[in-house]
Amino acid sequence: MDNKPVIQVHNLSKRYTITHGDTGKADTVRDKLSTSIRRIAHGSAAAHRHKEDFWALKDVSFDVYKGEVLGVIGKNGAGKSTLLKILSRVINPTSGSFTINGTSSSLLEVGTGFHPELSGRENVYFNGALLGMSKKEIDRRFDDIVQFSEIEKFLDIPVKRYSSGMNVRLGFAIAANLDSDIMIIDEALAVGDAAFRQKGQDVMRQRATSGKTIIFVSHATSAIQQICDRVIYLEHGRIVGTGTPDEMIEQYLGNTQNAYGTTWENSNEIHPVKASPRRIVLQDSKGHTLERSAVNYQSGLRVYYEVNVPEPSKNLSIGISLLNDANTVVFRSANTDQENGQSLIKQGLNKLHVDIPLDMLKEGDYLIAADIDLQHKGRLVHPVNTDAKTRFTLVSDNSRPVIWNARYEGVTKPLLKWTSISS
Repeated sequence: MDNKPVIQVHNLSKRYTITHGDTGKADTVRDKLSTSIRRIAHGSAAAHRHKEDFWALKDVSFDVYKGEVLGVIGKNGAGKSTLLKILSRVINPTSGSFTINGTSSSLLEVGTGFHPELSGRENVYFNGALLGMSKKEIDRRFDDIVQFSEIEKFLDIPVKRYSSGMNVRLGFAIAANLDSDIMIIDEALAVGDAAFRQKGQDVMRQRATSGKTIIFVSHATSAIQQICDRVIYLEHGRIVGTGTPDEMIEQYLGNTQNAYGTTWENSNEIHPVKASPRRIVLQDSKGHTLERSAVNYQSGLRVYYEVNVPEPSKNLSIGISLLNDANTVVFRSANTDQENGQSLIKQGLNKLHVDIPLDMLKEGDYLIAADIDLQHKGRLVHPVNTDAKTRFTLVSDNSRPVIWNARYEGVTKPLLKWTSISS
């Protein structure tokens, strides 16, 4: 790393004015246009709504040095995406300042800059131009972009028909092949498959070792540990810690694990459009609510799950994910895993339950998180960054063989049956 900062952030703050009963903030041209239409439609009623200020970022200051990979972690709503949008000049800060010395490219969300009616091929040129690439430069890098994205067969199909993973692969391939000094990456790789995530992480490491600078937001602690030199931990729009990846991840996970119990309830108003979790309750195998977080193999574990669905869709997947104490998803289960799964989901409030196979798990701390996916749109509720979580600790009991070792290496430890075959 160079001793000279290439990014300097000084007392950066971002304030949003929240109108209660409104559907969101107007910060981009599209948002402002939709807000104007709502005002026309609702007339003077909007004038009686209560407003209050919400600070997404407050007095954030830090430097980033040449060749450094800076990670940014924190819970959903901590201000991570707001920070990166400001640094990418997508939105303006309310106060404070920042300077960036060098060219920068950003990948902020699925399909950033893509036109849904254009093909993948056309969007390579469209998105590349938005990132500052000339046609000649795009021509020269086109084959590398396509090869990296792994979507050659779908290049001439409109991107509105792409899955979220395909969108990410193409967007990251464009950003990775732009020879900028600084890359700003916001959780986009979480949508891709494991192989592509690893390839993306390898590219970021290669760029860092060649003197490029990266700011990387992710809830995947393993990725933060692998590629980051230093980590900033955000809470409620403020920096609460800066240090090595291991130090900040330990602080973050400790705060996260302790924040949850055996019951979670959504106190927010029901979303008028998106499917959203309303309640998660951990129960024993007989359906009794757990009063304590400790669970043994014999007692069993059932998850009671309430989800509001304004409009059922064959593309909607209502699920949960099990996360271990490293914030790694151990497995995901959803209604779409079974043949009649779509028929389980009705319009309005859905009440479901599912049993967790404890026999496959090691002893330790776990989180059960809401996980709702809409095909072609990506995760509506991501299990890693949602607050819709409950917590339990799996402990040993006398139902296990004495020789069984729950502390073997690995994410899971299933109890498999071994049989000797006589010759």
